[in-house]
Parts: sequence; C-alpha cells; structure tokens
Amino acid sequence: MTCNGTLRRKGTAGECLDHPMVPLSWLANELSRTGIGMKAGQTISTGTLTGMLRPKRGETYVADFGPFGSVTATYA
Repeated sequence: MTCNGTLRRKGTAGECLDHPMVPLSWLANELSRTGIGMKAGQTISTGTLTGMLRPKRGETYVADFGPFGSVTATYA
C-alpha cells in the first residue's frame, strides 16, 4: 500500500495464519456450528495485512493486489 507514491505497508495473504484459507475455513466452520452458515455469493474479508492507517485530507492511497488489480482512494 502506498500513500502519495510512498510505500507505507507491505504484506501478502500467505502471511495470514500460514495461508488465507485458514481464517476462512475457521469462519465457515464457526458459522456452521452456530447455525448461521454462509450463503452462496457472499463476500468475506479475513482482515487486513497492512494494519490501520489514518488518512489525511489530500492523501491518495493505492492498494496493489497484483494480478487482481489495484484500488485507489483519495481523501478530500
């Protein structure tokens, strides 16, 4: 993740509990155990690998997800 072109945080999904599927499978099992379950097409986020940042007015952040593209946000 960059802010105004400067690298602020770096991480990969593989660093999340050994593999990103670990927290996802835990969530699916826990929701099943409690009777809530998961629904087809539901979007799941297993958290952040970059930590929390507090953007300031005028800053532009870019999160690069490699082959999945990037997301840009400018704070007004």
